[in-house]
Amino acid sequence: MSYYSELLKNVVIVNPPRVLNVLMKIISLILPAKVINRIHIAVQHSDIPKWISNESIPVAYGGLKIIKDAEVAETGCNMQKELGDDDFRREGAIWEKYGINQKTLNYENCIIAAGDSYLQILDAKKGQILIFEYFANRNFEVIVEDEYGNYLLPRFKMSTPLLAEEGAVPIKENGKLNFELRNLSRMMKMKLRIALRLIN
Repeated sequence: MSYYSELLKNVVIVNPPRVLNVLMKIISLILPAKVINRIHIAVQHSDIPKWISNESIPVAYGGLKIIKDAEVAETGCNMQKELGDDDFRREGAIWEKYGINQKTLNYENCIIAAGDSYLQILDAKKGQILIFEYFANRNFEVIVEDEYGNYLLPRFKMSTPLLAEEGAVPIKENGKLNFELRNLSRMMKMKLRIALRLIN
C-alpha cells in the first residue's frame, strides 16, 4: 500500500455517478488518509481546474491541449483497429516455438493447500533450456533458483486468471534446479496445472 501511495499523486473523477459519494465514505474507512486525500471528485466541469490545468486537457474535452502525434489530435486518441488472430496470445505457444508436440507433454494437475508450495527439483546441465507452462486459480509466487540459491528468474508474485504463464530459462551451470510455486492465499486451496521440460 505504501508503494502505490508514493506513486499516486492525484486522482480526479469527473462527472461521477451519485453512488460514488457513498462508496468514497466506505473506501475512506479502508484506505489511509494520505491516499484518500489524493482522490478528488469534480461534479461540474468548472470544478476541474482546481486540480487539472486547462493546458493538460485535450481540446475535445474542453481544454486547450492538442496532441500532435495522435491520429485524432483533438482527443489525443488513435483510431481503433480490428484485432486479428495474431494479436491474441495462445496457450501452448512456447512448445510450438521450441518444436515440442503438446500432446507429448505430461501435465500435472494438483491442489496446493493455503500457504503450501509445489516444488520440483530437476537435474539440469549447462546449455539446456527449462521450458515451463503453468496455470493457477489463486495468487501465487514463482521461484526458480539453482542449488546455491541464485535466482534464474525474478521472484514473481502473480496470478493467471485467463491464460497460462509460459516461458523458457537457459541453464548456465550443471546442478540441481528448484522450481517452486507457492500458494499465497491464507485460506483457499489453489488448483495448479503445470508442465516442465528440460531440452538440449
